[in-house]
Amino acid sequence: MRVEYHTSTWQPDESARLRQGRAIPGAGASPELAPFLDLVLADWPTIYPREIEKCLRLPYRGELLLIPQVEIVDNTQLRVPLSRISVTVGEKCFETGSMFRAQAAPAYKELRRLFSGAHDSLGLRLRDVEGDGDSLVLHTQPVSYFDYHRSHLCLDWKKENRKTLRQTIHCGGSLCELQDSPLANCMGLNLLLVSADSQLVIQYRSEELLFRGGVLAPSVSGGIQLEDASGKSETAMGDLDLLREAREELGITDSSVHDLALLGITRELIRGGLPEVFLSGHLCQRSEELVDCWRAAPDRWETRELRFESVDRSDQDEPPHIRAVHRVVEGIRGTPGVTLLAALALWMRLRHSC
Repeated sequence: MRVEYHTSTWQPDESARLRQGRAIPGAGASPELAPFLDLVLADWPTIYPREIEKCLRLPYRGELLLIPQVEIVDNTQLRVPLSRISVTVGEKCFETGSMFRAQAAPAYKELRRLFSGAHDSLGLRLRDVEGDGDSLVLHTQPVSYFDYHRSHLCLDWKKENRKTLRQTIHCGGSLCELQDSPLANCMGLNLLLVSADSQLVIQYRSEELLFRGGVLAPSVSGGIQLEDASGKSETAMGDLDLLREAREELGITDSSVHDLALLGITRELIRGGLPEVFLSGHLCQRSEELVDCWRAAPDRWETRELRFESVDRSDQDEPPHIRAVHRVVEGIRGTPGVTLLAALALWMRLRHSC
């Protein structure tokens, strides 16, 4: 079942052209990864024309920016609490099919050399989403991190006259349904935080990262692991260890975050429909205190710098959250990545409905 909680009340009354939106390409491409995955994918509307109407749009100075993220759950209006979102975990670990593995084998062999230091782990693969407006159920199963490499990171490898994996799987201009997808579809996690002194926390990713290095990202980004479910076959989303990445990247404790809520779930077109979970929350720390925590974080190296945009309601002519988003889009603080733009689109929608 595909759950799509769409609303148009937050959008201005634009013309048909502006409702379509101006397509935004990806960012953060690295020369090493480029032969395997086109992280810019500037022609994504041509590749996925049947998904355009379902993509997130970010209002920006009288126009709508079309983001390559297909919305499958919008929780900014319904606001289903994490306690009413169930996550089921199947016993069987997903494996890519033999035909898929054969086609991906040459690319994956080369990619493994590039990621020679990578260690395998088990993520949670999103198989389906069900909901009735008052509750949600996310059906998942374990999946190998290496299957994520084999599928989502090898989509654009081209050898001689053979079709790429993207051309083979998505030849009809749309994504496969989650239930039918041959890809790993492990869930990504993105957390947008506001500090105690009303600063939107933005992560400037290290240029040393092969994947989307040197771009602006949400406050915390990573993935949801099987271990985050603590061995349970079914659990409330609020009982998942959703702050593991925050502890590793920012050095904060679980008690530092309050008002944690689901903004929505998307499928990123650049990585062939990879599910991305977007959350928002508030910090007990002020921005300068957060920087001190980050400096002692285990995975501090992944972030070159923490950057901040004020969302303080005082002495601003325009709504501060709109001003903050404009500055991000305009690259005042650096080049924004698609996950940050998607998080901001959902966050703005939430702020507008408050």
